[in-house]
Amino acid sequence: MAAVEHVVADAGAFLRGAPLQDFGRNVYTIKEVVSEIRDKETRRRLAVLPYELHFKQPFPEYVKLGR
Repeated sequence: MAAVEHVVADAGAFLRGAPLQDFGRNVYTIKEVVSEIRDKETRRRLAVLPYELHFKQPFPEYVKLGR
């Protein structure tokens, strides 16, 4: 059973093959994250995820840029 309602994933989660469906009911990312992934194995895994991947763009005021 998923622990939380929503999970936001970065490229690292997909590269590591993290079982995101075990962490949250809804998995979100942005299209730029998926476009970062270049290796064939990870691209294949993305094509057959056992859950629906939702794409959303965050509102600019919610994005904190590191310095």
